[in-house]
Amino acid sequence: MSVDLSRLHEITGGDRETDVMLIDLFLCDTGDLLVKLKERAAEGDVDGMRQVAHSVKGAAANMGAEPLRALCSQMETLSNGGAVQDAPALLTRIESEFAQVSDFLRRYLET
Repeated sequence: MSVDLSRLHEITGGDRETDVMLIDLFLCDTGDLLVKLKERAAEGDVDGMRQVAHSVKGAAANMGAEPLRALCSQMETLSNGGAVQDAPALLTRIESEFAQVSDFLRRYLET
């Protein structure tokens, strides 16, 4: 599974209303951040890439989305090294993982 909700429940104390609020915020904000990450990568802006990847990494950690967090950590490391030529392939993996996390969280919201 790409998401372990125990981390989210740890943050929210298991309060369903707070879970819903944080998940909605995560889905909206992370989608926007991934657009920015793609733009920064296209521009070759390694500082911007690192900052955005760091933000997504933290948000993913709070959701218990470990594979997404790990991919964003890789992007952060890649940005530190200035290896932007490898960014498109990693960005594709990040977007794919975010889609899986989003699907999982939306299904959770429907229960």
